[in-house]
Amino acid sequence: MKSNFYLVILVVFIAGCKKDLFENRGDDAEYIFDTYWKEVDRHYSFFGQNKLNWDSVYSAYRGRIKPGLSKDSLFKLLAQTTNLLQDAHTNIFTHKGIGGNTEYFEKYQVNQIAPGSEPYFEYYYPGRIFDYGKLKNSNIGYIRIKTFEGDKHRFEEIDSVLHLLDQTRALIIDVRSNFGGKISNSKIIASRLADSKRYAGKYRVRNGPAHNDFSDWIDVFVSPDENGFHMNKPVAILTNRHTYSATEWFVLQADVLPNVTLVGDTTGGGSAIPLVRELPNGWLLRVSNSQLMLPSGRDFQNTGLYPDIPVKNTPADAEAGIDRILEKAAVHLLSP
Repeated sequence: MKSNFYLVILVVFIAGCKKDLFENRGDDAEYIFDTYWKEVDRHYSFFGQNKLNWDSVYSAYRGRIKPGLSKDSLFKLLAQTTNLLQDAHTNIFTHKGIGGNTEYFEKYQVNQIAPGSEPYFEYYYPGRIFDYGKLKNSNIGYIRIKTFEGDKHRFEEIDSVLHLLDQTRALIIDVRSNFGGKISNSKIIASRLADSKRYAGKYRVRNGPAHNDFSDWIDVFVSPDENGFHMNKPVAILTNRHTYSATEWFVLQADVLPNVTLVGDTTGGGSAIPLVRELPNGWLLRVSNSQLMLPSGRDFQNTGLYPDIPVKNTPADAEAGIDRILEKAAVHLLSP
């Protein structure tokens, strides 16, 4: 599961870069480390929260660079340094691998069984972005959103899926283990659930050399799409700790809607919009560059978005093919 997340991220950021992205344009390990450290120092947005002394990190790790340090050793050193931030949005990308916080998700239970398990569905159709179907004996529609990465028109196809499920009495949207993609795509889906324009939070971007230099706050709203299909029925959104990044932006927008209930586990806690910088040797540095505040005044970085109805699947449940989260969502939607 972890490798899928980082593979998606690597493909996304490499796709638009030059052909010589990973060609060596600098072999001075000290200069590369200094550039890396300065980029994080200048752009990382959570020094105030994690209380990490970045100057002390420089002193501790810069001295480990010796003449003739190999690329592999430099990569490991940068990965170790990045690990200190404990942020799955902050990583080093190279042609040999990805460094920094790659084990972020391993400490969390997945809380999901194989999607489309036969006992639960009257029918189930898989797709590139959306799987959809209907639960047995309930008239509840089901949509699984596997990613928010892709072209805009792919996500506007949600209207067709919603139309096919129009006669259902309620809807389950499953975004468990959806690691994100484009925030703009998450807004497309959220707009189909919105009854009116509602305030969903605010964000700001790190924009200066001091660790507390930020832009003004920018409000986040969820609004109905004027031309799209709107789902005006009860909705349960299924989440787990592998629900991350742009998917969490979808969840936070949907959470302010009166017909939506979050069911499952807390999300992964990736509130920031990441920024990508290139190091002198062609490696990429991705770094969290913003902060996001919920209407409650909380930034969910690392702590995640909390479900309205907390439910977890035990390992025994998973082995037996029992999805307690899906079952609880269905019971909730069928309640008077």
